[in-house]
Amino acid sequence: MVGHSPPPFFKRGPAPLAKLVFFVTVSLALLVSDLNLRYLDAFRQGLSVLAYPLQMAAATPADFVRNASNYFASLVRLQIENKQVQLQGQAQLDALGMSTRLSTLRPMGSYRLVLQGGRHGEAPTLQLSTLDGALLLSGSGQWVGQRLRFTGEARAAPEREAALANLLNIIGRRSGARSIITLG
Repeated sequence: MVGHSPPPFFKRGPAPLAKLVFFVTVSLALLVSDLNLRYLDAFRQGLSVLAYPLQMAAATPADFVRNASNYFASLVRLQIENKQVQLQGQAQLDALGMSTRLSTLRPMGSYRLVLQGGRHGEAPTLQLSTLDGALLLSGSGQWVGQRLRFTGEARAAPEREAALANLLNIIGRRSGARSIITLG
């Protein structure tokens, strides 16, 4: 058997330990030279620019799941908080020297709006009153569920009926000298 050699499958190159030592030495040499010379910085930047869209595409499903779970957790938390919210206390708004383009009378008057929080599970209430002026407003309302139900009236001071007649027609349904205001 002259010239007979083993098949390539059985050929042995360097020992595995020798390969390991060689590649570890080459890796360390590349790390040290890159640390000192910085010759791979541009290559790393280019590689990161190319890899960024792939990273974003790979992270999109996880981001979607995380954002969706945060959304639904927040939604549930807000729904629970909304059921527990109760308006307490009182807020008062004084609108002084009010006027509108719908009337030539300036100012028409000053008004007070009082929001009172519900006591002992009752619904919050709203009160409207006139402090002074020619347009006399009054009324009250209450929140029923998430809607305000308000009834009130508007009328003109006796000496200002002619100046406020058109405005009273616009504000609500006329009933003699007064205008009935209904919301909700």
